[in-house]
Amino acid sequence: MSTRGILLFPAAALLSLCSVSCVPPTDTSLSALSAVSDADRQLALASSFVQGGDFKRALHIYTMVADENPASPAGATATQMAGLVMTTLRNPARSDSIGAVWFRKALARTRSTDQRLQTEVPLALLDRLSLQTTAMRRHRTIVDSLQRVIRRQSGTILSQTRRLQDMEREVVAAKAQVQRLKELDENLSRTRGTR
Repeated sequence: MSTRGILLFPAAALLSLCSVSCVPPTDTSLSALSAVSDADRQLALASSFVQGGDFKRALHIYTMVADENPASPAGATATQMAGLVMTTLRNPARSDSIGAVWFRKALARTRSTDQRLQTEVPLALLDRLSLQTTAMRRHRTIVDSLQRVIRRQSGTILSQTRRLQDMEREVVAAKAQVQRLKELDENLSRTRGTR
């Protein structure tokens, strides 16, 4: 085999490999390709807004992409990202309940197993957080009612303590009076005895 044949053989193999693996998409319409690329551009723009801390604009773009492409992977990604934007701690308009709604929508739209798992984890954490928040509110209500009872009982104890102190003073005064009466009686007995 000549040098030229040796060089042509790998080139032919490479071309045949490319022709097999580079199959064009079945939907080659220009509108489908531009819509996908437009959605990807919007997702990239929204991501840059998130990195810059402009969560309001990012959420607006994610909402548009999710509404315009409900059945596409870009729409599922936008829905998931909207949930993340609504639950991020840096977002001043953060709302776990709205984020959970977005994550549930993302679960309904997602076909990818990895993306489904990435959506299920924060949703499970939000559900657990919601349960813990409810339990904390219940505990806080119990603590508040116990504090009211303690305040009421401490007020009752304080008034009873004052009453006891008053009674002790009265008892001391009565004892002193009894002692004086006793002394007076003894003095009278002595004076009668001397007469």
